[in-house]
Amino acid sequence: MNNMKKSKILTAILISFIFTSCKKEAYIVKANPVSSLTVANAIVASNPVIVNPYGDKYVSTYYSTSPQITTGSSVEYNIASGNIPLKIYSVSDTGHAVYNNNITLSPQRIYSLFLCGQTGSTESVLTTDDPPYHPAADSTVGIRFINLSPGSSPVSVDIQGKANGSEVQSLAYKSITSFKNYPATYNISQYVFEFRDASSGALLTSFTISGINYGDDGDTNTNFYRWKNITIVFDGLSGSQNAFQVNNY
Repeated sequence: MNNMKKSKILTAILISFIFTSCKKEAYIVKANPVSSLTVANAIVASNPVIVNPYGDKYVSTYYSTSPQITTGSSVEYNIASGNIPLKIYSVSDTGHAVYNNNITLSPQRIYSLFLCGQTGSTESVLTTDDPPYHPAADSTVGIRFINLSPGSSPVSVDIQGKANGSEVQSLAYKSITSFKNYPATYNISQYVFEFRDASSGALLTSFTISGINYGDDGDTNTNFYRWKNITIVFDGLSGSQNAFQVNNY
């Protein structure tokens, strides 16, 4: 076989290889990386808010389907990873964002955005979350606490009946604890957490996680919160402070 024929054969093989590779590439579906973002509304006396992670382009159509986040509630979103132009609007004023920031979300990571402060002067806390792993053999629930009461002095947290500060000795405004595992066995029906002034010990409010002896299937021998994680948010102004729960499942 002369060199001319060898050259033609090699060229044909190379072209065939390139064509086959391109053809295979056409059928590959590339997944877009996503991140989890939970947005909680702890703004004092706030109207419901709507989260828009797509910029102004989609605002007009987005409002009709986007969930409204009332004060004391939260919504979880799966959002494309990367640098996100995140805007949040009050339903009472869609012309001015109560939150307007570019946030960077890494692929397959979990984040929480806590809105706080008062209407007209919104503040925020953005956290990168690492919820604890719960081995199948352990009946536990992960719980953490955040102080979002504007202007408040540091607070302590205890379980009702235990010493002041048994869970958290001092938690300043906009500070958050790590998750801590608590038993979540079938015979534990509730936890009552008390928030107190860290200096005086005066009781400010309490929050009860109740009915946790029922599983997803109604079986009273299981625990609904087993292997899950939650955040308890302390919020409100002095004299009318309260707390609410955010699920970080």
